[in-house]
Amino acid sequence: MGTQRTALNSAQMGILARDTDDLAERAQIAILKALPTWKRMELLDDACTTTRTVMMAGLRSRFPGLSDADLHRVLMDLLVGEETAERIWGPRTHSGR
Repeated sequence: MGTQRTALNSAQMGILARDTDDLAERAQIAILKALPTWKRMELLDDACTTTRTVMMAGLRSRFPGLSDADLHRVLMDLLVGEETAERIWGPRTHSGR
């Protein structure tokens, strides 16, 4: 990597990407800060959608026999915990773990 991260940078933002040079990361942050709020929210929504798609694809390969509804429940078990998922969606109808 090029420049070393400064203590101030790390204290304020933490390391956002271990494989990104400090100067490049600061440029990325500046670009994001310059965007209107609606665009930042749109980018966040895109990132969340992509993450959920990747997680569901992984669950589909791990549990090929489960329906989409059951896969969604497995995802919710992972994201909010089994106890909370059961309180919200009721008992599981599958044995996927």
